[in-house]
Amino acid sequence: MKKSMVFKVTAFILCTVTLIMTALSVFAAAGFIAFGFYERPLNDIRKKALSQTIYDYSHEAATKYHFYSEEDREEYFLKHNLYFEIYNRDDNSNPVASSYNGEDYEFKLIRDMCIEEYFYEDNREFSDTDTTTADETLTYPEPDVVTDDVYSGALSYDTAVPGYPYYEQIGPNERIVYYEYTVVSYLPTEYFTTDAISFIDYWIKTLYSLKDSIYIIGGVNAIAFVIFLVMLCCSAGWKKGEERPRTALFGRIPFDVFTAVYAVASVLGVSLFFNNYHVDEFDMIILSVLVIIIGAPLLISYIYSFAARAKTGELFTNTVIWFIIKSVLRVVRYLFRGVSKVLVNLPAFWKTLVLLIAGAVMSFIIIALTHASAIEFAIFLWLVCGTIISILALYITYGYDKLRKGSERIARGEVGHRIDSTYMIPSQKKFAETINNIGGGISFALDERVKSERFKTELITNVSHDLKTPLTSIVNYVDLLKNERAQEKADEAKIDEYIEVLERQSGRLRKLTEDLVEASKASTGNLDVMPTPIDLGEMVSQTEGEYAEKLLTLGLELIVRRPEIPLTIMADGKHLSRIFDNLMNNIEKYALPGTRVYIDACEHAGSAYVVFRNTSRYELKISGEELTERFVRGDSSRHTEGSGLGLSIARSLAELSGGRLDIYIDGDLFKVVLGFDVIK
Repeated sequence: MKKSMVFKVTAFILCTVTLIMTALSVFAAAGFIAFGFYERPLNDIRKKALSQTIYDYSHEAATKYHFYSEEDREEYFLKHNLYFEIYNRDDNSNPVASSYNGEDYEFKLIRDMCIEEYFYEDNREFSDTDTTTADETLTYPEPDVVTDDVYSGALSYDTAVPGYPYYEQIGPNERIVYYEYTVVSYLPTEYFTTDAISFIDYWIKTLYSLKDSIYIIGGVNAIAFVIFLVMLCCSAGWKKGEERPRTALFGRIPFDVFTAVYAVASVLGVSLFFNNYHVDEFDMIILSVLVIIIGAPLLISYIYSFAARAKTGELFTNTVIWFIIKSVLRVVRYLFRGVSKVLVNLPAFWKTLVLLIAGAVMSFIIIALTHASAIEFAIFLWLVCGTIISILALYITYGYDKLRKGSERIARGEVGHRIDSTYMIPSQKKFAETINNIGGGISFALDERVKSERFKTELITNVSHDLKTPLTSIVNYVDLLKNERAQEKADEAKIDEYIEVLERQSGRLRKLTEDLVEASKASTGNLDVMPTPIDLGEMVSQTEGEYAEKLLTLGLELIVRRPEIPLTIMADGKHLSRIFDNLMNNIEKYALPGTRVYIDACEHAGSAYVVFRNTSRYELKISGEELTERFVRGDSSRHTEGSGLGLSIARSLAELSGGRLDIYIDGDLFKVVLGFDVIK
């Protein structure tokens, strides 16, 4: 379920909504405390919250009175939920304009207003060039100049002169005239239109009613947010059909860059509050709500990406900082390896010279520090260098002591001993490996020598046995033939039988001699090889036709599998035929009657293979590698005829033809794999 996209989107939306509600609850609670919701009555809070808006509307009402017609004034009075009374500053008893007729009101605000009027004329120069103040008892008449531009704005009341309009000369042809009014604003008990006052007042009353329940709302949303956030983080990185988590689309962005983007966005969002201190409270509230609504999904997406990267182990590895650190470490490692390689390959003389030069430089530095009155630092440096040199000397001495003891043990005949080079310097490790290789070479040479001696003994024994049997038979039957010829009435049938035995044994002796010579030539590479393209499938078919009936008479069933496409190899046809013959003769002699013999030809990875498999008649107590040795038979008791050279000759001929022959034994299963490279 957590791998479902619907689950992730739902959890993301719920997280966003609950986070916004939690943030708004905290923001509202902070605002309640700041506005005194828990200390002041509702009307005081309303009056403070509405005062700026009422002031703006009052100033605009005075401006309408001064610059616009009575019809425009009446229309403006009806657009806002306020009653106005406008007085001249010098007469607060009779209003010059009013929309208040004694209606009930919530509260009233009295504000002094100053209206500005700007005059400019190109072809008239005003007579007064200085600013007139109230102390000069000057009454400025209504100007009769053309008005190019008129605007209004409030000045501080300290500069205004009650009861009189006054002017300010700002240039030969420019003048600003100020008119002062007092505006009394009444907030009605019931609103008669929709404006900013009704909107703000509605929300003030609504929020005031929520001042006690806002903590419950915020707490419930905070708990729900944590639950949904845990669910979203559990689903982060997972996707349907995949067994391992992986980062999403933004996961390819380095995490520190990703974090920097979010940090910049956060700083920009916070700066809106500090750079907009001139914005009124209502606009600041709207701005804060917008920041919360926009920032909540951004924050959740950042947490989601953080969780996905943490699961895949890319939280730190997929960063620009890590890339820089890794690059620096790689450069340092390459430099260290280069310097180490140079130092390791240096002869002992040059290494000693480098150490002496380093010691001389260090001594010069210590002497210079001493003359520079930095005696304490010089002593400290001398102690550090002396300690390092002492430890290094002991370390090197320890390594050479291990080398000496190990080489002495090998010299005493413990050729299997290995010197432990774990805690040695590189040159000592190399020396230890060389000594170990010498010991291994001596051990290998001894094993080969013992094996060679054993092989020679077995070779003499086997050759003697295989040659003695036919020779003894020949000698015995020659004596029998002589005795039979010496009798007066010789038995011709016996004579013919003796001659047949002599022919068979002499043929066996000749075959053994030829095999021995051929095995010697094949192993030394003295046979001529003339490779030609040969189809292995055809060779297998020929072998099947030649040996199928022979094997059937021995109680063996031949099963052949060949590919449909040609398997062409480069080999000597004569030698390849001899290999097949030797392998099939081996099967005839040693296969268990009543079993199946398999010959499979196939192609794999650019090589052609022919696999011979049969069940052995005798228990095989030797390995396949040993069977290819000369004069070695699967019949260890040597009851069967044969020289024991067939498999050895087959392997030598295969190698001469550019192929390979391997033997595998699994219990009584005997398998030969003959392989060659395929040509196209």
